Amino acid sequence: MKDLETLLECAGTLKQKLVAFGQTPKMSEQFEEMVLDMTEGVMGPDDIPDDALISLLESFLFEWQLPDGLTPRQRFLKTQKKTLSPEEQTLLASWSDRREGIFYIESVENGVISAYNLVDDITYSVVSNHGTEGAAPFKVRHFFFSGLVPLETYWMLSGEQRLFTPDEASDALESAQELLQADPVSAFRKPERLAASREQAREFCASFIECFSGEIIVIAPEELPETLQRFFHHHTFVHKGPDGKTIAERVGETPELPLPPTDLEEAEFTSIGLIAHPEQGLCMFPEYGTILEAFEKPALAAKGYHRQIVQEYVELPDVPVFALERLAQQDSVRLSQMIQKAIGKKSFTWERDSAALLAEYKDENAQAGFLSFSTVDTSRFADLLTD
Repeated sequence: MKDLETLLECAGTLKQKLVAFGQTPKMSEQFEEMVLDMTEGVMGPDDIPDDALISLLESFLFEWQLPDGLTPRQRFLKTQKKTLSPEEQTLLASWSDRREGIFYIESVENGVISAYNLVDDITYSVVSNHGTEGAAPFKVRHFFFSGLVPLETYWMLSGEQRLFTPDEASDALESAQELLQADPVSAFRKPERLAASREQAREFCASFIECFSGEIIVIAPEELPETLQRFFHHHTFVHKGPDGKTIAERVGETPELPLPPTDLEEAEFTSIGLIAHPEQGLCMFPEYGTILEAFEKPALAAKGYHRQIVQEYVELPDVPVFALERLAQQDSVRLSQMIQKAIGKKSFTWERDSAALLAEYKDENAQAGFLSFSTVDTSRFADLLTD
């Protein structure tokens, strides 16, 4: 293993090369397309404040999909191998595991920051490619936001860094929750967290079926807060887990259960479907009533609002596919007819074509099968503030 100073020099030089590649004329055109897409055509790169450009460029290099499906980082690795040493190629490939988080600083020693990530409950040994000088602004008991990329046994700061003082702890917690909402899968990097989430999802599903006598209900948006309160009261005080106790009995007090966002009741929807799934927990589906109408009468999916909603359920990457799979279990022929009408493919059948169709549109992370309500461990957060 190389010493840390040599590793940082190599990683810093490689990051400079990657950034330079991202600013070549062809990549700049793609960067402009990303900015226009993100701002819905309102702003171009020249309109973005300098302090925001760092974050946008980082997102571009590691996340933006080019026309060939590769990210700029992947394109750089594929096309520039002649200019990269074997060590640089290995390091650049490892950066596919880039992570973001809100970190609590436990210690800083010899340029190494011991940082606990509120998002995934993991402690990282964080370094800066500027060495001890780069670690100087990071103070014990403060928080910071950053991206990290692997560097052998360390993790190197990558992209924008934003610092929070202890007095801004509530802002740090809110930012961590926002990161989890944007990427729920990131909460489950620890195997024990994944196992606990799957168990929670199974209990949510069983409790929901007890409360509502079925795995699905369709409600008006304005009924959402009251419906959720009814369910969580049942889940807390009535439903008994594998140990024969309710949650309230188990913890000895009224717990704070994670509530999903309830701003959907303010949106212009006609219905919301609440579906309990043994692997994904409790999920909300806007306009699921419209989907059920089109499922009952597939001809409705040929035009207008019904067609729009069916297309969105098929094509939007973050809509879990089980919303359609449960309909296939009832009547796959009728589901096939509904999708045929919506996408204009008369030959489509769910049994034959669904895997290819959904692989084209669906985000694998959103279909991971264990996403309940990802939240920061608030008890651990409280402990950090009192240590």
